[in-house]
Amino acid sequence: LKKKESPMLVAVCLGIVLLRLLVVVGAVEAAWHFLKAQGLTIAAAIVLAWLFAPFGLFMTGCDYLVAFTPSAAPEGLREKFEKTREVWCSIFRVDIPSLVFYGFFGTVKLSGLLALVGVFGASYEASLYGNICWLVLLLASVYHHLKKKESPMLVAVCLGIVLLRLLVVVGAVEAAWHFLK
Repeated sequence: LKKKESPMLVAVCLGIVLLRLLVVVGAVEAAWHFLKAQGLTIAAAIVLAWLFAPFGLFMTGCDYLVAFTPSAAPEGLREKFEKTREVWCSIFRVDIPSLVFYGFFGTVKLSGLLALVGVFGASYEASLYGNICWLVLLLASVYHHLKKKESPMLVAVCLGIVLLRLLVVVGAVEAAWHFLK
């Protein structure tokens, strides 16, 4: 971030190393057996939730870092987040301090992520609320990226994952599949 480069390559490499570690300790095989025991819809919702989880955790961590320990955040990240805060403050014509703004959004993101991955239970409602929470956050993020003339690509990919998961959870994908058969 300090060099204004995307952390995507580092994240992908970290993901590959983590996946390799999980294969070695047998977690991938155990997860595979668990998913095979679920119905296709539930398994797809679980996979999509956990596919999104690292991105959601990263975004939540950035919010908390900027809110509670801004001096520890890289300057580029602080500048980027300040521009984001300014976009939303100008829309609502209220100057919201960074601590309040990013503390609030970090908490919303964390709560939504925990619901999305099933920490609040495997209920349909908890899963749906977490999904809708992230859907709204990511739509807003795409908007402010475009407003700041930044690429919304990573956010748009995450939005696609969350939207697909929502469609799976509410049964739209299954209904479309049966319609096309």
